[in-house]
Amino acid sequence: MRGLVRMVRWATGVTLALGLLVPMSARAQGVQTSASLQVVPATAANLANNQTVQVTVFATNTSSDLAANSLPATVSGAITVTFGCTDCGCTAVDTQHLQFVPGGAGGCDTKDPAVTSCALMGTNDVVITLGSAISVPAAPNNKVQVAQFTLKAVNIDPNNPPGTLSIRGQTDICGVQACNQGACVQCEAQGCSRLNFGGGGGGNCPHLCPNKIIFKQNGPDFFEYHIIVTVPNGWDPNSAPFTLSLKNAMGELLNPQALFQLPANSFVAQSNVWTYSDPNAQNAGGIAFIKAAQRDNVPNAFRIDIQAYANGLQTNTTNPDKPTMTTTFSIGGSTFGPLTELWDRRTFGWQLNKH
Repeated sequence: MRGLVRMVRWATGVTLALGLLVPMSARAQGVQTSASLQVVPATAANLANNQTVQVTVFATNTSSDLAANSLPATVSGAITVTFGCTDCGCTAVDTQHLQFVPGGAGGCDTKDPAVTSCALMGTNDVVITLGSAISVPAAPNNKVQVAQFTLKAVNIDPNNPPGTLSIRGQTDICGVQACNQGACVQCEAQGCSRLNFGGGGGGNCPHLCPNKIIFKQNGPDFFEYHIIVTVPNGWDPNSAPFTLSLKNAMGELLNPQALFQLPANSFVAQSNVWTYSDPNAQNAGGIAFIKAAQRDNVPNAFRIDIQAYANGLQTNTTNPDKPTMTTTFSIGGSTFGPLTELWDRRTFGWQLNKH
């Protein structure tokens, strides 16, 4: 019976090869197919009326054999990006505040050669059609840019902006395929992000903006912090490096310090608002977004919004639970903190309803 192999297929996206009396070197290692989409807006800053934002869709392949050796994969069919989602599953969408702006590359701004078009379907779906399969290499070079397109903010009331709307991307149900030694299995890939809206100028949060630490299943954990501070006359966020440190109740540093530093002159200034954004931080770690916006009619008061990603936030705050955490940051040569605060444990991680 040497060499006799029987294949068993699982609905979970795994094909397992079972061998009878087959030498170890000849046994197939099976295949698991998995991938994700990164739907990345070019900015996390609040969008005002008639502003546009470019959205880039990446495909990252995480397929492997059952011994965890990375395998190449393909993406085929279509990728549907739904914008204006008002809930996690995109069961409801806001049809009033975002528009698709067709680009010059088959409706896309830029695209992989395998993509034939980016086109609006209905009111809130951009369909990226693939004429042929896109090959996504095995790790470490397992990420490819699929397409880029533009959305425009419309009908934004400065006194009552929509707050936050999400974007959700999804391949066809069997749009991702990986193979190993003749055994192939198909699966789908998804990814989500969000767009923030404001009235322009001051950029004050139009609704409750709780501080959060969100534990991520794939990728670095997420930290979000909002606070209003008082700064000296002539304060300039670009005049000095930005630093941020997080410590747990034991005084242990939660984040790799180097990840949460920016050199001077890292902010883009517009009127009384300074912003910094790095969409790659959600995968690589580091500072994703900072905004310093002057409060209306209060010259020395600024709202500071910080979003960052780092590995290990879950481990360092929950083993055991350490609800007291200390935040310290410096911006424009002014240091705020240490701010030691009692956070609330939530299913997603931690939340602090202050500031």
